[in-house]
Amino acid sequence: MEKANDEMMLRTRFRAALLGGAIGDALGRPREGQQHLRFSPPWHVDDYQPAPDYVGGPVGTITDDTQLTMVVAESLIANGQLDPEDLARRLAAWLPVGRGMDKATQRAVERLAGGVPWDQAGEPSAGNGAAARAAPIGLLRFRQRDLLRREARLSAIPTQSEPMGIAGAVAMATATAWLLTREPGHWTVDGFIGAVQAAIKGIEQEPLAERRDPTVRTTLHDRIGKIPKLLRQPPERALSTLYNGAYVLESLPSALYSFLRSPDDMEQVLLLAANGTVDADSVAAMAGTLAGALGGEAAIPERLLPQLEYREDLIDLADKLHALATTE
Repeated sequence: MEKANDEMMLRTRFRAALLGGAIGDALGRPREGQQHLRFSPPWHVDDYQPAPDYVGGPVGTITDDTQLTMVVAESLIANGQLDPEDLARRLAAWLPVGRGMDKATQRAVERLAGGVPWDQAGEPSAGNGAAARAAPIGLLRFRQRDLLRREARLSAIPTQSEPMGIAGAVAMATATAWLLTREPGHWTVDGFIGAVQAAIKGIEQEPLAERRDPTVRTTLHDRIGKIPKLLRQPPERALSTLYNGAYVLESLPSALYSFLRSPDDMEQVLLLAANGTVDADSVAAMAGTLAGALGGEAAIPERLLPQLEYREDLIDLADKLHALATTE
């Protein structure tokens, strides 16, 4: 009975990781790119809002971050592993319905659609696109860390050739996997950060320049290592330091920071990420994924489920990934 209960709880974490990511994406969508940030209550955005953007549509509508997470999940389920050729075909098929994709992703996927091989199409970009879609790999490979690292790297290459962008995918998949089996009070920030850093050690070939201060050059590995110290600072100062745009050097550490500020309170994680960052949809999607992986479905604010686009599809994908991941 205990084993059955453990597997049931694990399945709720798979579901909550995908649902939490989509909720963060939908919450952050109306705020993406805006500069007037809020770092504490009263929040400007505390529920789904309509957005006058490329998507339109009702509240609870997701963006390319969730679309591409679903593409990766569908590819994994169809093949039982990360097949980069299959993923490339699915990315090309996604192009006509893609929502608000960044220019680097668009150029890479256009190359894929034009027949360029998957390992030659990627842009030299350190954006967060590969990181934002990497959670399904962390779910499937949570017990197989070597495969996780390999497949997360492969998942990034069709759109990104820059090592920092690839490291972002490995870091996000690792963070998701690591949290799936942790219980409240039985993990530490240092242990979590150390695991993420260990997974990406050696991927980056050289440091890249900050946007906030281009005279400062660093790696994603080293920037993630500064998060425990940043947690001693209030969100306004910490997120301003991280600069929280679409550059993975900014957005992934911002998502980790937003999650680690209140890891047992998904609502606070989501609202801080959605209100306190510039690339709000991607940061909130990654932070929501992590909160879901740790807390399971019970952690999801109930009011945010009924209007969430693709809710049932995300649950179905999560259940299929869980079945694959736990098959003996």
